[in-house]
Amino acid sequence: MPNLQGTPLSNMAGVLEYCVRQRLLEQTARVTGLRDGLLGRAGLARANAPTQDSHYASGLAGQLMGSGSSLDFGKLQKEFKAKACEYVLKHAASLL
Repeated sequence: MPNLQGTPLSNMAGVLEYCVRQRLLEQTARVTGLRDGLLGRAGLARANAPTQDSHYASGLAGQLMGSGSSLDFGKLQKEFKAKACEYVLKHAASLL
């Protein structure tokens, strides 16, 4: 798992959206609030994020970027994808 200290906020937001779309996380008010909070802190409006920010787009594609490394969710088994989503969710909560 990459160290999330250097992960762009917009990438974490994109990964959270990926996790919801893949049904790895339930779309709750908490998840939505964290995603939107990360986008807000990154200076991006939710509606424009995918077209304006490559880090968000990478997250939507299941690419988690960390300090010097990355994680491709597509290469993980479902149980590990879910754990990775929870990891990102917990880290996102600590940032807001």
